[in-house]
Amino acid sequence: MQLALDNFIGEYGRLNPDTAARYYNIGKILLSQKDYDAALTCHYETLDIRLKLYGHNHADTADSYYQIGRAQLEKKDYKSALQSFEQALDIRENLHGKIHLNFSSTCNQIGATKYYLKEYDSALHWHQQALDIRVALYGKEHASSANSYSCIAECQCKMQDYDSALESGQQALDIRLKLYGHNHADTADSYYQIGGAQLEKND
Repeated sequence: MQLALDNFIGEYGRLNPDTAARYYNIGKILLSQKDYDAALTCHYETLDIRLKLYGHNHADTADSYYQIGRAQLEKKDYKSALQSFEQALDIRENLHGKIHLNFSSTCNQIGATKYYLKEYDSALHWHQQALDIRVALYGKEHASSANSYSCIAECQCKMQDYDSALESGQQALDIRLKLYGHNHADTADSYYQIGGAQLEKND
């Protein structure tokens, strides 16, 4: 991959949208292979090129910040991930407003980061915001909405609000049963989550 990229840069130059796209795609492949440091290097290269080509307030720049945040989250560098996601969120809100797929995805990632930072109140807020947008975009009976309900239940469980956690977990389960039926991994996850909340409540 690197040799092909070097050859491309030699022919077309570094400050080129296609060069940025190649760094970006390699970064995503490396992230999927769990080579987080190498993925970050590629996404930083992409970001640098896009900032020089487009400036800060551009969809591709936001996407680079988002991918950097994903790699940082996987590396458990939660504070850096939060900063990257917040950069992406700010640009995406300026470009698209709040009722947009990319804005909801970023809210979800901020919620996950806050959860790992043990800031459960804040995590709950961000997952609720993601849910509200997803319901507005897709309706309640959608996989993304179910995912948000499940994340909300996790936060509520950590906050020892077990009744609310059970209610949110049940919402996720009901959606998943309608979408996937009983014999599906996501449905099983919901049953497991509800069982865990019931155990915590009864302790």
